[in-house]
Amino acid sequence: MAIINDPQAVALAKQLMGLYAIVKQPQRGECVCDICGVSFKDALPKRKPQQPTRGFVNRVEYSPSLCMSHCIGWGLTLQKAKWSFPFLDDNDSEQVDLLFAHYLAKQIIKYANQLRRHQ
Repeated sequence: MAIINDPQAVALAKQLMGLYAIVKQPQRGECVCDICGVSFKDALPKRKPQQPTRGFVNRVEYSPSLCMSHCIGWGLTLQKAKWSFPFLDDNDSEQVDLLFAHYLAKQIIKYANQLRRHQ
């Protein structure tokens, strides 16, 4: 049983993760949030997210770099999913990727709505 049961949604989530991986590659080595682009250079050491991000412990190369607010949001999303789906395991990379794609899509919609309001 998948977190997202709609086959079309799974295909879209995988496509979004593929685009995310393409964009993320040039950012390697840069200290910015992969979602919002906030720089970590001026952040206090305790406020910087630790690598690897939860859910990506066994796949450090795919671990997103997230600012503290997005790191907390992702952690809460992952925790809520584990409560709703007790079988979800951090080692199940496909399920974690689908869940992260869902989280990423929500963030994109949120930022798109903010931009629309400011225009």
